[in-house]
Amino acid sequence: MKKTVLAGSLVCLLPLLAVLASRADDSAITNAADDRTVAQAEPADAPATREPAARPPRRESRGRLPNYYRQVGVSEEQRGRIYGIQSNYQERIAAIEQQLRELTEQRDKEVEAVLTAEQRTELQKLEAEAAARRAEAAERRRAEAGARPRPESATPVEP
Repeated sequence: MKKTVLAGSLVCLLPLLAVLASRADDSAITNAADDRTVAQAEPADAPATREPAARPPRRESRGRLPNYYRQVGVSEEQRGRIYGIQSNYQERIAAIEQQLRELTEQRDKEVEAVLTAEQRTELQKLEAEAAARRAEAAERRRAEAGARPRPESATPVEP
């Protein structure tokens, strides 16, 4: 049920993301000279200075080339420009992802509020059973692969 609801919310949010992307494209066109300046000012191996707001701090990286860009032989100057563009969009993308998480949480609360107390209790029971089945299946896959079993404290439990 959660997957269906999540898929529905993503479909509803696609127009919002399209509008935001078109606005970003418009500003990218008007700020193309700024992108070149930022990319030229930062060396190609300079770490990204912006991190997503909702994520814990992690090791900074210089960026990542999209699939197959390395095979077509992009130059160091092109890499620097690509990394600069990625850096410029990272903060906005992180904000949109946070907004999506908040909207999804709000929607889920409203949807669950439609249920009676008895239905919510039954739903929680079903979700817990599904989580236990997923954990068991993951343990079986690990055992089949020859991996060590996971400690009980590390097994994820859904609310």
